[in-house]
Amino acid sequence: MNITEIEDTLSENIGNYLESTFSSIQNMDLDLTTEQIIDINNETYFNIKNHALKSKQAMELLGKNGFAIVDMFFPNCLYSYHLKDSKLEVSGLCDKIEIIDGKYYPISIKHSTPPIKGVWDQDAIDLAINAILIEEEFETEVFVGFIDYTKINERRPVVMDVNIRKALFDIINEVKDIEYNKKVPTVKINDKKCGNCEYKNICLKE
Repeated sequence: MNITEIEDTLSENIGNYLESTFSSIQNMDLDLTTEQIIDINNETYFNIKNHALKSKQAMELLGKNGFAIVDMFFPNCLYSYHLKDSKLEVSGLCDKIEIIDGKYYPISIKHSTPPIKGVWDQDAIDLAINAILIEEEFETEVFVGFIDYTKINERRPVVMDVNIRKALFDIINEVKDIEYNKKVPTVKINDKKCGNCEYKNICLKE
């Protein structure tokens, strides 16, 4: 099985998937430009080529056929899965949930530049929200999740320990305090982020 054949197999039905995805994006009124949609399309096919190359290398190094490699590289997954917990009053959209040997692993896909080591705190919190929602949705336990940083094509683990869970619930309680008790939060100004934010005229209003 050569690279082209692997790419063709991985690309099967991808056109219909992209068309459906772009249709959903348009219905959500996210104001994506044509150039951004083209970038998403190009990135999808780039990832297919990347996975095809890895699969071919794995087949040669491990002496396994394509079906065995598929099980290794492409576990059972749920994509863009909507999660909600009415008790916590929290909902989220998990980029990807990988299911391996009955265990659930939340995957967050980030296109930003990662830190030298580990993950950004906000990325870890985002992943922790999905982990807790997965636990509620599927009546399971989540011990670890992963951040996929696409810029460097690297996956980094995040352990769902007591510290990250406490940090998450502190944020949830803070948000509820703002919502229900009308508490005005302290504004943390970041010139780079605030300058591009649609709420800057409200948030930074004196």
